[in-house]
Amino acid sequence: MDRWERMLACAEQHLGDPLLGLHVGQTITARHLGILGPVLLACDNLGAALQRLERYQRLIFDVVPMSQRAGPGWVDVVWDISRYRPGRLVTETGFAVFTQFCRSIVRGVANLSAVEFAHLEPTDIRPYEDFFGCPVKFERPEPVIRVGLDFLASPLKSPDPGLILVLEQHADRLLSQLPQEAEVIEQVRKAIAHLLLEGEPDIGKVSVKLCCSSRTLQRRLRTAGTGFRDELNFVRYQLATSYLRDPGCRSSMLLCSSDTPSTAPSLVRSGSG
Repeated sequence: MDRWERMLACAEQHLGDPLLGLHVGQTITARHLGILGPVLLACDNLGAALQRLERYQRLIFDVVPMSQRAGPGWVDVVWDISRYRPGRLVTETGFAVFTQFCRSIVRGVANLSAVEFAHLEPTDIRPYEDFFGCPVKFERPEPVIRVGLDFLASPLKSPDPGLILVLEQHADRLLSQLPQEAEVIEQVRKAIAHLLLEGEPDIGKVSVKLCCSSRTLQRRLRTAGTGFRDELNFVRYQLATSYLRDPGCRSSMLLCSSDTPSTAPSLVRSGSG
């Protein structure tokens, strides 16, 4: 992911294109997505395609997990940046890929309801609103694409119920070959990331979040081949390195270190980087 960000930054500088993410994203087609491309193309409607994208996302992008959150008349597609914050160019390219791909596979008009980025707002947001066709906000808590239920119900151009069964079997085989983290590790890392915002996490606080005793959590982590201190240092390192790449986050961390010294240093304590 860091290499991808550096490549995009180099291209942006070389081309003098501040909207490189939007422009690159518009060039992506189903053939760039491996087996996931045909799987999505064969779905009945956009809602079914998004469900399969969430299920098979690790085949193309496994750094920032995507999930769906339902609301009245819409669904938010949300990316969890609690443990890793991708840079501006990576996020904008990814959102452009998502939008362009959705538009290319549905019949009829395909407009989003809202787009929210976590990075700093550019000087001119009009090109973003023109491309996404909806209100676009920046410096939000999490990256979000909001899709209306009418858009989700849009039929796709080439549904194939018979073919999708064969393609999903192949996708499931590929998914099973990827490295698998124990579920407890993922749960602990996510809890640590949220608790770091409040200060120094300990196993007692994490246990409360996971609704178990500290002893039980220690045992489950040992069974998974790790320990609480190892996971705490891992999350600290991931957050610190991703924050240092983001100018907006660097400024926030400097302010935090002067105003609330007990919080910001927790990211880099215990020799974690």
